[in-house]
Amino acid sequence: MGVKSDRIISPDRDFEIVTPDGVKLDATAYHPSYREIRGGVVVAHGFGRRLDQRYPLEVSDKPDDAERALAIELGRRGLYSEIYSQRGHNGSGGVLSFGRSIDDLEHVSRATRERVSTITGNGYGDNLFAVGFSMGGYAALHAAARNPGLYKAVVAISAPHSMKQVLPNYVHSAIRQIIGHRSLEPLGRYVIAALKIWKFNGGSMVGFLRELAKNPEERARLFTHIGESRLPDRLQDLYLDLVRSPDIDRIAEPIQTPVLLLHPEHETLLHGKRGKEEYLDVFRRNITDFTEEMFPGTHHVADSSQLAKYADRIAEFLYEHMSGTEPASSEPQARSA
Repeated sequence: MGVKSDRIISPDRDFEIVTPDGVKLDATAYHPSYREIRGGVVVAHGFGRRLDQRYPLEVSDKPDDAERALAIELGRRGLYSEIYSQRGHNGSGGVLSFGRSIDDLEHVSRATRERVSTITGNGYGDNLFAVGFSMGGYAALHAAARNPGLYKAVVAISAPHSMKQVLPNYVHSAIRQIIGHRSLEPLGRYVIAALKIWKFNGGSMVGFLRELAKNPEERARLFTHIGESRLPDRLQDLYLDLVRSPDIDRIAEPIQTPVLLLHPEHETLLHGKRGKEEYLDVFRRNITDFTEEMFPGTHHVADSSQLAKYADRIAEFLYEHMSGTEPASSEPQARSA
């Protein structure tokens, strides 16, 4: 299966991808030598990942540790692997938008395909894949639904059907009450930060609040995160964007692109009151070539060590859907980023 290169090349500095609406997205590529590249993969992170502030949003050893670890491991297996910060996240411009996350992934993917074709000169740019975590997985599935033939295959990890799925009904009700009162709209950033601590960090909300009360440094870090995460100033804008996010169960035609869905062993965020089987049934109904596997020992967000261990399975799935096996005939004289 592919190559196992010990020499991974990464740009000395991050580069930028400019979206059609002018937003600059921070990106980094990992890959072996040019003659070893067999295709390209875009790794899309989830909501709140790749932020500068490690707390209260820390879900692994480093802010983007898991995504970077997987991109490096896929690079070692012959894939030009590109990870980018979604709009409104660390290093990228714009404000968070769930709908725009699909548009951005489509744009980044086409740019990645061109880079791989230019770098290798061997046609392997057609071997384009997407791997997404949570919101990134959601974007990858919907990008595949909207663009048959864009990807050879997609791997979705802990992916929701739609972004509104991640909030329980009572949270939807509470938010609708908040956005109905203009005086409460500035609370939006704090509400979102609290939800992320509770749902994504897996910690105790009571314990976190106690820590904030007695530790001024933690208060300062929280306020820094809220100020720099560039979420919309109005909760209403973000919430309306969320409820309008497309749903896999309402797509016009089934997804033809082969999909591997990795669902965590200890998932609570996505299964909710519907349960695991109903959650999976939505994908079974709407994806023609669908493979599901439980991701052992994980919760909603996997850490770097878990993803590195599972990189072989992800790469194996991608190679199953890869065309062409002959090595590149020559290595280009200049690198492209």
